[in-house]
Amino acid sequence: MTIKTFDSKISVTKALCIILMVIGHSGCPTFLSEYIYLFHMPCFFFVSGFLLKDKYLNDMSIFVKRRFKGLWWPFVKWSVIFMLLHNVLTSLHIYNSSYTLMDMAYKLLHIVTMTGSEQLLGGYWFLKELLYASVISIIALKLSHSIPNRKEGKEFQNGVILTLTFLVLAYILSIVPFKIPTIGSKTMLATSFYLAGYSYHHSSDNHSNMLYGILSLLTVFTVTFFFTGTMDSTNISIFLYFIVAMIGTIGIINFAGHITGNALKVLNYVGDKTLYILTFHFISFKLISLILIAYLQFTNNPTIGFSCNFRIKFI
Repeated sequence: MTIKTFDSKISVTKALCIILMVIGHSGCPTFLSEYIYLFHMPCFFFVSGFLLKDKYLNDMSIFVKRRFKGLWWPFVKWSVIFMLLHNVLTSLHIYNSSYTLMDMAYKLLHIVTMTGSEQLLGGYWFLKELLYASVISIIALKLSHSIPNRKEGKEFQNGVILTLTFLVLAYILSIVPFKIPTIGSKTMLATSFYLAGYSYHHSSDNHSNMLYGILSLLTVFTVTFFFTGTMDSTNISIFLYFIVAMIGTIGIINFAGHITGNALKVLNYVGDKTLYILTFHFISFKLISLILIAYLQFTNNPTIGFSCNFRIKFI
């Protein structure tokens, strides 16, 4: 696999997942959103782990700095911008109430510590969990690689063991009565998907197969009739969610590797802009709703207006 093909495959995978995320947040039919939620966010964690380079095991400080620059800084920057625009958006009836200076100070503290952001940046929980998952993973991999092991494929072996370890930790944290500040079952589950991606990268067979991709996605579609789950899954359902999410993730990756032509160009572009789509898709929904309201009031169509109002409430 050439570097160009590899980069395209990953970029297209990210594009497909971010498109699924937007569809899932748009008020689509419940069954479709339940299908999407079974694998689209795990796929992002998986891909990030897939991209982890072993060279960072010998220079963890560089890795951590890059993670903070690429995840913490965008989280803080856009959260602060949206916070400062909050009262303006309230005047446009996008929010219900304004912030006082005390509210902003309190909000800023949560933003800097990644324990909260603006309502229109609800998807930013992903940046926080990815930051934690990547840092925890690099530390765990460093420790596992320090154990003498001359066998070939130790990267894959260590990755699989750690994947299962953090999956069990996710289960434990979901059932214990106490909570660890900012780190919970979702963080451990995200770490498990991240390490699964790292393991897949070091597996002997990670080539694309269109048929396998389609069958995997159809399998998840069938499972949706009997099981639903998200990254917030708890108890024993965490294990089933992990299995189903992995099937869907591998399916998306295999499918992405066979997209060509103009679709490939478009998806490559979308895949490079996932952060901006994550940042602006909720406010885009709101702005489109406002435009629809203005249009319906202008045309005086009460029937369609009722549908529009319901849409806004659902979003």
